[in-house]
Amino acid sequence: MSQEKKKKLGCGTVLLILFGGFVSLLLIWAMVNFRGSPVAGQPMFTPSVEANHVVSPLDENGDVDYVGAINELASEGISTEENAVVKFVEAIGPAPDGTEFPSEFFERLGIESLPPEGDYFVNFHSWLTLQKVDRNSASSDNSPEGALLEESSTEEPGGLDGMMAPSTDAVDANTFKQQANEIKTNELMFEFALEHAWTAEELPIVQRWLTSCEPSMKIFSDGLKRPAYYFPMVPQSQADRALMNVVSPSVVFRDIARLFIVRSGRAMGANDFDTAFSEAMSLYRFAELKSRGATLLDELFSLSFKMMASHLVNRIVRCDAVTAEQLRRYRAELEKVGSIGGLARIVDGGERFIGLDAVQRMSRTGRLPNARQEADSPAIWARTVDYEVAMKCINRKYDELVESLDGDSIMQIQKRLDQFENEMKDQEYDLVDPWTWTKTALGGRQAKGFHVGKILSSLLLPAVSNVHVAQSRQLAMNRLLHIQIAVELFRRENDGQVPEDLDQLTPEYFQQLPVDPFTGKAFAYKVLDGGGYKVYSLGRNGIDQQEPDDAAIDAGLRNDDCIYILPEPTTWQQYLRDQFSD
Repeated sequence: MSQEKKKKLGCGTVLLILFGGFVSLLLIWAMVNFRGSPVAGQPMFTPSVEANHVVSPLDENGDVDYVGAINELASEGISTEENAVVKFVEAIGPAPDGTEFPSEFFERLGIESLPPEGDYFVNFHSWLTLQKVDRNSASSDNSPEGALLEESSTEEPGGLDGMMAPSTDAVDANTFKQQANEIKTNELMFEFALEHAWTAEELPIVQRWLTSCEPSMKIFSDGLKRPAYYFPMVPQSQADRALMNVVSPSVVFRDIARLFIVRSGRAMGANDFDTAFSEAMSLYRFAELKSRGATLLDELFSLSFKMMASHLVNRIVRCDAVTAEQLRRYRAELEKVGSIGGLARIVDGGERFIGLDAVQRMSRTGRLPNARQEADSPAIWARTVDYEVAMKCINRKYDELVESLDGDSIMQIQKRLDQFENEMKDQEYDLVDPWTWTKTALGGRQAKGFHVGKILSSLLLPAVSNVHVAQSRQLAMNRLLHIQIAVELFRRENDGQVPEDLDQLTPEYFQQLPVDPFTGKAFAYKVLDGGGYKVYSLGRNGIDQQEPDDAAIDAGLRNDDCIYILPEPTTWQQYLRDQFSD
């Protein structure tokens, strides 16, 4: 054999050995890292408290059934007869936001499924569409809005002309303009009723809507009298029972909250302030029940409803016709309104279950719920991840978040939450480091599981700090409301004079003045020219932005002072003129 052939043979042998070694290493790496496809009837790993937080109930595969777990937790000790949600659902119907409640929803409530047709609540805008309100219903009895429509339909171009479509053979331009003005007028009626006192004679369309809502709202009000709140968390699809896909009628609940405001405004228009205040208290009660929900979304809606109610009460108590005796009664009723809280309960239960459920489903499908990937074809890379390690990592992060919510004061808790979220941001920076990714890719299943756990904890853990700030703002507004009632009492009992400073309210109206939760100090208070006043919180930034200094203006800080602002007093007719003249 020639020397050249021996050389070629030697090179080939070396390449073959190198290739064989590479294949062997690849096979060994695959044996260590890859797991088989998910097997029906078998769990991905044995559930444990450390990884899953709860170990029962289990689904058909032996994984934790988080839908069952969260409903067991939320419904504990609540009977059908005590549950306010039963009456709420009877009032809003089986498909309040266009999406039907699944049959499992009614089963967990303990009631029969509702018929599709019934005398259910319908919001104002949908009601207008269903009624096909025409010009005659808006301008009957020579109402002011009807007269204004006559003016607007003959006035020179302007106002709504920018919204008009070009005239066609089928639609006369003046007719189109008149119809558009009528639609806008109906919408403006509702906006006016949300912000001002009004009467049925002024806003006949709004009055007709309220009348149509009376049967459903009677049922809803019966629910407000019940002591407990359990809203079943049931996914819309049985094929993908992820907690992220739970049906929640958020829009219709917001519309009902606005109905309470409109009814209160009607009572104020009749100088029936006790009824107006009663509507506000119904809204407070609704908010308090909603806060018992399992998710942060429930808490955010609760805070929104409480804010609506407090602004409504502020409008009532600032009316000069309200007597001192009424103010004292209202103040006593407001003392019964529950305080903020519950974030630790929500994070420890509902939010944790939603996050862990998403990761457990990812261990089977290779994707998070609602991600764009076929559920029955897990990604190859997902088979190299130890999801038990990932879930342990995420579960520990939830523990840390719950611990951050344990504090003696609002400011202390906020400081801990800010620190936790800063740590999460630092973790995100580490996750995009190329060297970290390289080590993880070359590492084993546990290393990948730990890395995936850190990634998913950054994605799934809720921004609780923002919710806590919203809670603090509501607490500030609630305390401000009590101070304003005390100032109004002082005014009525001191010949129309307001106190020169808040210290004059002690000890007659307060044993100790409420403090600003953002600063831990007294609220800001200023006496205005003409006998007015304003009292407010400095907000989270601690800067007085009612009269900002040059530094605050140069910094471009968003005004986050907490303060009640009353709408400018006006009549419906003037309000309508102003809107059409814009």
